[in-house]
Amino acid sequence: RRSNMSCTADWVRRSTRRQAEPARLAEEDWDPGRQAEMSLFLVGSNDWHSLEGRAGARIDLVNLLDDESLPPVAPPAAPSTARRWLLPATDRVALRLARQRRALEAAGWTLLSSSPALVESLNNKALLQKHAAELRLGHLLPRHYFAAAAASYPSVFKPACGEHGEGVAIVRSEREAEALIAEGGGRGGWVLQELVRGRREVSLSLLLREGEVVTGVRTVYVYEEAEYVWPRVREDVAQRASEPVSSSDAEVVVLAKLLAGYTGVCNLNYKRRPDGSPVVFEVNARIGADLACDVPPPLLRAFLLAVDQGVALARAGGAAGRMDGAAAPLESDDDSDDDLPLVRRRAPEKRAAEAGLAPR
Repeated sequence: RRSNMSCTADWVRRSTRRQAEPARLAEEDWDPGRQAEMSLFLVGSNDWHSLEGRAGARIDLVNLLDDESLPPVAPPAAPSTARRWLLPATDRVALRLARQRRALEAAGWTLLSSSPALVESLNNKALLQKHAAELRLGHLLPRHYFAAAAASYPSVFKPACGEHGEGVAIVRSEREAEALIAEGGGRGGWVLQELVRGRREVSLSLLLREGEVVTGVRTVYVYEEAEYVWPRVREDVAQRASEPVSSSDAEVVVLAKLLAGYTGVCNLNYKRRPDGSPVVFEVNARIGADLACDVPPPLLRAFLLAVDQGVALARAGGAAGRMDGAAAPLESDDDSDDDLPLVRRRAPEKRAAEAGLAPR
């Protein structure tokens, strides 16, 4: 989610330098003298460049705009204690990272990702409907209509694939819906679903390990209208509020069921029905603009450091490696472990050695 244009203005000021080729950009911007605790490379075109300053001195963060090509070489040198992270900023990059995870890790990058099938099921709004139905969690999503004639109006039409509200429209008649359906919704098809009214909307960013919540931040936004398509609506910024959440939070417990088996950072956008139950509009298997632009810097920094510390704990195993009471991670000696989350696969150092590559 995005509420104002501060990030966009910052991008305008810095866009010339940031359009550099990814690998070269990483070398130029990396400062090994800072002794940061982690190095984070955000991949994908966005307007989040103020994120770099908000991340703080403990985190070296470089925003790579090029979402057509992932860094083709090993990451730049860093202190031995710092991992070099790749974090997706767009749905397309999230899927590509999942598909190329093994090669990227062998080259020395660190990333949290799940199987490509799960990442795609969460990001694609049509597949999300099927995913929720298979988990018997369809009640957590807006009512879904398979045909314009079956819908109650007004409804919301969405392309199955897309970000930042592109192609999303409130439709007020069967005729309007039929016209949009005839256009096909673009890449990946379309979704016609219930319009959930209300001025309050919630964005929840979670870090998960195999479906278990490690940490999270919840941000509540209040808009001037009850029927809207974000970002084409004004926010009452004074009422925005962010708070940390844990795995024991009642609402988080319910929503995390949609993310069964998922490892990585995930963002959910939802409203609450009159009875308080959440209804999820979309899931993004990546960092969201709420965390990148709106969450107060201390919460952002704590979240990002938890990403790095969580992997360190998971690799340690045993009681010391458990997070939020989750079971200790399992190690796999099977070479065909591409579909396993990072914390259940062999360390990248071992993979690199087996592939004849230099370790990080």
